[in-house]
Amino acid sequence: MPRLRIHGHYGKTPPPDALELVVHAGVADDVEWLNELPMEEIARLYRRSQVCVLPFSRSFAGLAVGVAAANRLPIIATRFAGIPDHIGDLGIWVNSGDPVELANRMEDVLNDEAMRQDYGARLRAHAEQHLGWDTVARDTLTVYRNARERAEKRGH
Repeated sequence: MPRLRIHGHYGKTPPPDALELVVHAGVADDVEWLNELPMEEIARLYRRSQVCVLPFSRSFAGLAVGVAAANRLPIIATRFAGIPDHIGDLGIWVNSGDPVELANRMEDVLNDEAMRQDYGARLRAHAEQHLGWDTVARDTLTVYRNARERAEKRGH
């Protein structure tokens, strides 16, 4: 069985309720809490992974999505935390709060090498086209220019 590694920026130790949850579920020995990591280590971890799972209900998942896509990792995710804005229709979407659906999608992806390769390749191509810093800077500049032009038209 693959080992679950949880990477997050919630501090130096996992949230107490998360620790309690894995103990209650009987999987505490199968979970490795990585907490905050340097960027080089994040990239190395993602390169060695088979899938990126992002069951976000709030916060922002831009870093995880970008690194996963750059490393050809299929992404199983909810439609929160800006994830659809980053990867469009290339996510393997699950409903928030449905652990059975999440587990089923994880099993599907882990058991299908061709699916992992297909999603990974399409995500990498998407990342190259839409998630590079030059593209992000250009798009951000466009948003600011449009906002300035609207303000000028209103006389501000």
